[in-house]
Amino acid sequence: MLHKLSRYLLVLIGILTLAYSIPILYNTLFDKRINTPQILYSALNDDFYIRRHDDKKVLNPVDTKGKEYTQTQMLEQCPMFYAPSLHQSGLLPDSIDGVKIDIETWHKHFIMYGFLPQSLMNPSDEYRLFPLYEATEKITLPGDLCRINKRVEFVNTQSNKVNEEKSGLFTDAFEKEGFVFPAKIMAGNSSHNKNRVDGWFITDQRGDLFHLKMEKGQPLLKRIALPEDFKIKYMQYLEVQNEKLYCFIITEDNRLNILYAEDYEIVELPIYDYIPEEHSIYIMGNMLFYMFQVNTENSVAAYAVDHDHNIMDSYYEEFKPKSEMLMGKAFHFIFPFTLKLTHPRSDIRYTNYVKFNFEGFKTFNWIYLNLLLLVITYLLIRKRKLRLKNNMVDLLIVAATGIFGFIAINVFQNKEY
Repeated sequence: MLHKLSRYLLVLIGILTLAYSIPILYNTLFDKRINTPQILYSALNDDFYIRRHDDKKVLNPVDTKGKEYTQTQMLEQCPMFYAPSLHQSGLLPDSIDGVKIDIETWHKHFIMYGFLPQSLMNPSDEYRLFPLYEATEKITLPGDLCRINKRVEFVNTQSNKVNEEKSGLFTDAFEKEGFVFPAKIMAGNSSHNKNRVDGWFITDQRGDLFHLKMEKGQPLLKRIALPEDFKIKYMQYLEVQNEKLYCFIITEDNRLNILYAEDYEIVELPIYDYIPEEHSIYIMGNMLFYMFQVNTENSVAAYAVDHDHNIMDSYYEEFKPKSEMLMGKAFHFIFPFTLKLTHPRSDIRYTNYVKFNFEGFKTFNWIYLNLLLLVITYLLIRKRKLRLKNNMVDLLIVAATGIFGFIAINVFQNKEY
């Protein structure tokens, strides 16, 4: 009895190992890259330009009407994206739509950020210790680091001891503002190599949002009013020269928002098809407009949005997803499920343990291979002249786990005593 239990334990370990490793090997060998096009918006002619590339070269861009352009022509048509290059060659327009264009103003207003699912799952808001810089003096490294758990604590970087006086001062300020410890989400720039000190944006356990700064050694904590039913999932501090902008905020219901510096105004952006855990989004901003590109498995959508947050124009294109390609169909035919290991910090909500995530599929194409492997297993049992009743568990394992179970039971074969 003991040897059977030991064998089934080895079979279980084998199935888990194979369910994790074989799909990775398959994707490494057969995965096909989808070359998602880059979309740019031109303020000169109010149209989108689509730049595509295959596995070998970048193709000439086209506009939405299909007209082809050279790379140089596209640069000239999209000056708000390529201003530095055009400025050096003397081709930067003096003005667009009555707005004066110069390279200094362009740099001040230019924004470029990208949010990938994996970047949200390795969040910059999970700071356990962070520097709080003095906002009224020259930016220099502080002698301590801050953490916000059951209270605010400042830990000296040399002695590793808590500065009780400073910690108590800041804790009192937090309690006075009604902050519920510990901190939940944080957004800020921990580097001292920056052009200004905006402090940190912090949510407490209730989900309320606060802005923390330090001025002349004193805490400056402000509660930021949130719209109704506004639950923050992710924040990204904007390290840009434009002092009007503080953060991008993504809510639990996947709304994308901008937090402005003036009066802490929160404005929702008209991007309604963005799912952060599944889609990538690229955000580009300048003195004339914002542009958002949302990439999914089988589509790309682009939106040009003015500074009043109204959609000026949009572009949408679909293409065949991997699941409908030969390699994707074969994947779903071979594997009944896959196993993925989630590292503690690869989860948006931080956990202290590695997590096992089983992923099944909407299609049931794997049933055909499972049945074939079940028949092969039955024939092997007969060929080895083993008793069927002693191998019923092996047949059930193959029926349920397919190729993973088939390999495992044949590596750790059943021996009748």
